Amino acid sequence: MTIIVAAILPETIILAADSKRSASNGKTFEVLKVRAVSRRTVVAKGGFGDLADSIWTAIDGLPEEVRCNPLSLAHHVHRIGATIHQECLSKAKVAGEGDLGLYIFIAGIEEDDNAVLVVVDAGKGQRKEYRSSGPTEVTGMGSVPDALRIAHQAAQAVSDSNEPLPAVDWATEAIRIGQANDPATIGFPGDLAAVTAAGVQWVKLSAIIR
Repeated sequence: MTIIVAAILPETIILAADSKRSASNGKTFEVLKVRAVSRRTVVAKGGFGDLADSIWTAIDGLPEEVRCNPLSLAHHVHRIGATIHQECLSKAKVAGEGDLGLYIFIAGIEEDDNAVLVVVDAGKGQRKEYRSSGPTEVTGMGSVPDALRIAHQAAQAVSDSNEPLPAVDWATEAIRIGQANDPATIGFPGDLAAVTAAGVQWVKLSAIIR
């Protein structure tokens, strides 16, 4: 399973995820669930494990001008994701498994230098946009149940409502809660990307809150 959380802050989008993946033989290993697809755009993917990794190949095959524009990229990912989700669902049914969903987060900088986040739920055919010009907001989604609740619970645990959200501590706490709920498939280290007009900064998250 996967937990992905995002925070929409003034002039910044925070995107973070755990890195644990379980193989069919019961062994676990690390994978990168948050990736840069251009200098100004970062994507996170959760759901169906390696069955849905073809989404990365599809994104890499898009023109650079699409990958550099988060809203244009979200438009293409919405369409591509629906097809990949159906393919994964068919394979899962053959294997006697259920629908793990397919969730894609796109965080990037528009041409006017405003940060934007688009969350695509490919299984439900839904998408939602968030802009850094609005109020501070946190969200979460993934194959782990209650990811949205976990994102809010983590925010309450590490910050006062009157203070800026400490992004690293918040994302670390969210992954810790997810791991406590499902230690077999969610775990550290985590990866955090902070997307601003100046570029993308990366932080490797450990289990100890700093």
